[in-house]
Amino acid sequence: GDNNHKSSYTKAFTLDEIPEKVKFCVDGYGINNGTEVSVKVNGVVIGYLLPGGDINSRESCFDVPLNRLKVGNNTITFTQATVNETWGVGVFKVSIVNVAGVMPAVIMLLLGEEED
Repeated sequence: GDNNHKSSYTKAFTLDEIPEKVKFCVDGYGINNGTEVSVKVNGVVIGYLLPGGDINSRESCFDVPLNRLKVGNNTITFTQATVNETWGVGVFKVSIVNVAGVMPAVIMLLLGEEED
C-alpha cells in the first residue's frame, strides 16, 4: 500500500420502502475539527463527523432526513476536506425503523481502505 489516503468513502444501501426513521452512527478517526469530514446522503450534506483528535476515535450519529432517501439504491458518503490527511471511519451501524414500527433492523458494515 501507499501513504495516500482517500478523500472520500461511499457506502451503498438499498431500501424496499421509505422507513419511519433511519439513524446511523460511525466511528471517525483522525478528525481534528468540526467541518473536516462532511457526511452526505444521496449527494446532499446532512452533517459532519465530530472531532476526536489524531489518536482517539469518536462516534458521530445522524438522523437521516426521510426526504433525502429513495426506494432502491441510496448512498452515504464521507468526504475529507484536507488533501492527504490521515483519517478514517470505522464500524458503521445503520438502524432502520420500518413503517410497522417494529424493532429497528440494525445493519452493520465495516468500512475499510480496501473498499470504495
